Amino acid sequence: TFPRTMTSRMPTRHHMEKNEYLSTLEKNTQKRQKEQNSPLYPPVTPHTTSTLRVSPLHTLSYSIYNSPTAPLTALFLHGGPGAASFPNHARFLNPSLYRVVTFDQRGCGNSTPRGAITDNTLDELVDDCERLRREVLEEGR
Repeated sequence: TFPRTMTSRMPTRHHMEKNEYLSTLEKNTQKRQKEQNSPLYPPVTPHTTSTLRVSPLHTLSYSIYNSPTAPLTALFLHGGPGAASFPNHARFLNPSLYRVVTFDQRGCGNSTPRGAITDNTLDELVDDCERLRREVLEEGR
C-alpha cells in the first residue's frame, strides 16, 4: 500500500530487519547498475492492465508491473496534461523492491474521454490516486 502519515511509535525489530534487507537490496541493485552502465532496469511487461471508472465522465487506464508481492508499491505519475504513461516508466524502479503502478490521468493517454478538461482538477487527480490505491491495489494484495 502507499505510505500513510508516520505514527510516533518506535520501529520494531521486524521493521528494522526489513529496512536493513531493503537497504541491502538497493545497494546490490546500485552496484549492478554501475556495472551495466545503465540508468534503467531491464524492460518489463505489465502483469495487469485494466481501467477504473472514477466519474460518470472519466475512466482511467492503468497498468501494474513487477511482482505483486514486492515489499513496496510506487504510483508513477506522468507529466500532464496531454501526456501518458509508458512501460519504460516502470524501469526507473528496482523490480525486486517495487510493484510499480502507472496510470493515464484524466484526459490523457488511454484514459477516456481523451483530451477532456471537464472535471479534471488537481483535487480530482488526488482523489483518483486514492481510489486507485483503495479499489485496485488493496484488493489485489
